[in-house]
Amino acid sequence: MSLLIILALGWTVGIVKANSKGYMYANAGLAGKMFTENIVFESAAKNAPHCALVCNHHDSCMSFTFNHNICRGHAVLVTSNTTSVLAAGARSFYTEGKIRSCADRRTIDGQSGVRTLYTSLGSPLLVYCDQNTDNGGWTVFQRRQDGSVDFYRNWTEYQHMFGDLEGNFWLGLDALHMLTSSQSYELRVDLMTFSGTKGYATYSNFTISDSSDNYRLRFETFTGGNASMY
Repeated sequence: MSLLIILALGWTVGIVKANSKGYMYANAGLAGKMFTENIVFESAAKNAPHCALVCNHHDSCMSFTFNHNICRGHAVLVTSNTTSVLAAGARSFYTEGKIRSCADRRTIDGQSGVRTLYTSLGSPLLVYCDQNTDNGGWTVFQRRQDGSVDFYRNWTEYQHMFGDLEGNFWLGLDALHMLTSSQSYELRVDLMTFSGTKGYATYSNFTISDSSDNYRLRFETFTGGNASMY
């Protein structure tokens, strides 16, 4: 998974990408197809809600297809690119509460913008997903491009989100801990100086610990870019 930070000396952006149990389901909009990839189970079901209950009992079930009392669960989020066969009346749904990263969101709609992710505890978290930078799938946790938001704040304020997710903001240390404690993340920092020079740096296995450890930042290796010179 991936996290992105956009910083400005001029500006900056920070983003992270996760390397890609709530129980809400959304229609995948892929009617008339029975998907054949990554099948977790296939069983009889009375209707689509019954099929959803069966999917709930499989931790790896990310989406399901229901057609004429046949319920088929999949370990992937099915899309128009997923292998399928034509099946009149088939309807597919994805598990909204298992969308843990912007990489998952990229699979669903591929659009940048404010989206809802779900933590490992099933709690909803609003984030900004960047689907344009470096193949997409990035969760932006800081964007600082001008002086419209005051970033000179105290420790307590940095524990929580401030600013505007569509503009300049900080996602919050508590949110970063919840995101990075459940799966592996890559960190990318993008920088631009006041003179317009741009650079970036990426780091593997980025994590933020909890408040008891003072939100300690850890990463394993520098993996690319030229922003370290700044």
